[in-house]
Amino acid sequence: MKRRLVAILCICLAAGAAVSASAEPAATAPDLGLLTARLFTETDPLRFEKIAVGSLPLSLMYVGFAFDIGNWLLNGFSASYAPWPFKSLSSPALSDSEKYTRLSVAALISLSVAVIDALAIPEARVRRSFESGKDPFPPEPPVVPDPATPAPDLN
Repeated sequence: MKRRLVAILCICLAAGAAVSASAEPAATAPDLGLLTARLFTETDPLRFEKIAVGSLPLSLMYVGFAFDIGNWLLNGFSASYAPWPFKSLSSPALSDSEKYTRLSVAALISLSVAVIDALAIPEARVRRSFESGKDPFPPEPPVVPDPATPAPDLN
């Protein structure tokens, strides 16, 4: 039981570290291009972990409720398998495999929410800036030639 939980947590942290590492501008900015480099410099590198960990309790609650409704439906609407708010003391206890399944599904859902957030945030920022009339990427200042260097001969 503890090994699976530790393995799931390690996978979540590794996935978050991989996304956060790709969002650091110092290592990846020159290779990604101007648009991507500017978008990732403004994002919080720990946002992926915050979203994944923050959405885990809600997804665990909803997954538990969905599994309870599924068990209730599969057992012919039996009162002993009623979903969470209507459970009684005679309801069967969850096995360890059911607990791990619920936790795994909830972890996958919260990771999916974090990935969707990581992909949608830069696009939404660009859309908002264009709708407000501001250029999200102002032009680079012009390069002024050094007066000490001679002008090229065009003839």
